[in-house]
Amino acid sequence: MIRSLQKAICPRGKLDAADVNQILDELDRGGKPHDRLYRLLRSRRRHERYRYRVRGVCVALIRGGEEAMLVVSGRNLSAGGVAFLHAGPIEVGTRCRVRLIDRDGHDQHITGAISHCRCVRAEVHEIGVQFDQTIDPLFFIS
Repeated sequence: MIRSLQKAICPRGKLDAADVNQILDELDRGGKPHDRLYRLLRSRRRHERYRYRVRGVCVALIRGGEEAMLVVSGRNLSAGGVAFLHAGPIEVGTRCRVRLIDRDGHDQHITGAISHCRCVRAEVHEIGVQFDQTIDPLFFIS
């Protein structure tokens, strides 16, 4: 891991577990009016979303030959991607590798790119990853 890339991506550090749960609850309920509008605009999704509240999802961000490992809190998972919370923004288009653990307890490394990043509270951002290839999300949901 390159320290300069890590500092650029994660300037504030980890998110508190209680805060994460509260934010995820708000997002699931639709939160503020602009969140409901965001969900309405995003309602044309191609893949069904499954709740994926997993703490400790490892995401390797790859930029310019450097790699930075993040440990994030999952939000949802679909055949086409994953969403998670992070304590700072990540540039759209950044290549990444997400480590998901399947129902049998094996690591699966899925490549993709950051597809969206939105601030949901103060320093907390919801980050979306679009996978390079589709997966079966039920393989990772217990």
